[in-house]
Amino acid sequence: MTQVTFYINRLSQIKKTGIALREIKTDLTRLSNFLAPTYLLRHADNPWLSNSIDCVPTPVIHRPIQNDIKNAEVILILGSNDLDPPKLAAKLYQQIAPHNPSVKLIASGKGGHLTVPGTAFTVAEAEKYKEELLALGVPEENVLTEPTSTNSGQNITFSGALLEQMDLHPTKIIIIQTPALQLRANLAFERQWKGNWDYYLSLPPKTADIKTLSLHDADFLLAAALRELMTLISYSGDPHCNFVTKRAIPDPLINIALKYFALLNAGRQQITRDDFSRNIKVITQLFRDTFQDAEKQWLNK
Repeated sequence: MTQVTFYINRLSQIKKTGIALREIKTDLTRLSNFLAPTYLLRHADNPWLSNSIDCVPTPVIHRPIQNDIKNAEVILILGSNDLDPPKLAAKLYQQIAPHNPSVKLIASGKGGHLTVPGTAFTVAEAEKYKEELLALGVPEENVLTEPTSTNSGQNITFSGALLEQMDLHPTKIIIIQTPALQLRANLAFERQWKGNWDYYLSLPPKTADIKTLSLHDADFLLAAALRELMTLISYSGDPHCNFVTKRAIPDPLINIALKYFALLNAGRQQITRDDFSRNIKVITQLFRDTFQDAEKQWLNK
């Protein structure tokens, strides 16, 4: 029997809404365009480092060019259950090494959600990523591991401390993270990196062609994107959460979140746009639970 989308499995009511795979993919595309930015951001003229969420920040963005990539001194790979980040890092190493043979690749992460040792990976994310980098031809002397961090803020601060201990002070840095978490990685770097930097390149692995995704994969990626969107909203709305730069969320994306909350929470509490800010915790928890269930199905497919 062909497996259908997780949402249909969980809520038969969704069939009555008329939502189709093409609508899921359209929503996923909109979320991905926001959550997986690719840019080069220069520190000297960066107006984005602000706690304000009253307006959408306008960062100074330059498209990464080959000259920026080849001059990079560090590639920082933040852990997830996705093996595409170390694969991208290995490709970038081949471009950088002729110009800077000593470029360092930092694999950072212990685990989070299902990437804790014994589930998606049998070792820490950093160790799994190191294995992948070495298998792809990156010399061991170029690979550093930071296997203790459990969130994006720690990825950044612990990796920075590791470089400091080695008396390394890079100013040209590449950040790689799985697409859904790339924006959070960027915001954590902008808030947490203690050293000086001329620029960093934000380079998520190439997002799969959403138009060609199976129902199963599109559903999983949508669950991940919705969870991450609400996590960013929670961080930006919490005055005590200062490990990421605050980021305003466009209204169309909030409307997408409300739509899927209504579908997943059918027959129970419903939330309008006017009530959204008062119910962020409720929505966030539902999407986190949904993602954990979807991830288990995805890993076992």
